[in-house]
Amino acid sequence: MQEYIKTGGKCGVCGDGYNGPREHEAGGKYAKGIIVEQLPAGSTEMKTTIQITSYHKGYFEFRICPHNDIRRPVAQECLDEYLMVIKEGTPESSYTRYYPDNPMVTGMDKYHLTLLIPRGIQCEQCVLQWTYNTGNSLGMVVFIICISIFIIFNYFYSFSSIFDDLLI
Repeated sequence: MQEYIKTGGKCGVCGDGYNGPREHEAGGKYAKGIIVEQLPAGSTEMKTTIQITSYHKGYFEFRICPHNDIRRPVAQECLDEYLMVIKEGTPESSYTRYYPDNPMVTGMDKYHLTLLIPRGIQCEQCVLQWTYNTGNSLGMVVFIICISIFIIFNYFYSFSSIFDDLLI
């Protein structure tokens, strides 16, 4: 909480501490570059499953950046250019936010979502950012995770399987 107050609520692009080591960004120990998935040519959407182990109200957002440099960390400004549409999102947010239901009420802790891939995105390394903006805390607590993907010549590759089952 002290870090949150010191930085004015800021954190690293991929969820690391704002003033600490960036282990989840390029050059960090968790940036492995393993390809684990491919979508068929011409894909316009990608499916993902988020598993929440502790419900915090709030909403999810997804951003993508055609970064193309595995040695340099991605900039938040690039990710902000490509806020992704979530098919299951809310009309009030132009379908860019998804408000998960309380798993204690529904009995389901996994959320299956479909993200639309922005038109024209091609990259050797896109960075996909998932953000969970919580709604049950004083101030806003944010969880952020990034993965790298490959979208070129109408193919889609994922460099990490972490996005298939995100655990919070």
